[in-house]
Amino acid sequence: MKNKGLLILGLLALALLAGISAMACSGAIGPAGADGADGADGADGADGANG
Repeated sequence: MKNKGLLILGLLALALLAGISAMACSGAIGPAGADGADGADGADGADGANG
C-alpha cells in the first residue's frame, strides 16, 4: 500500500506542475492582459490522470 500512496503523491505533484505550466503558458503568471486569467482553467486538465 505504501507504493500506491507514493504513486498518488506523484500524480498530485504532476497535476500541480501541469497546472502551473498551463497557467504560465496562458499568461496567468507573469505579465498578462485580461485574458491571462483563463490560464487557471488549465489546472483542471490535470485531473484526467485519475482516469
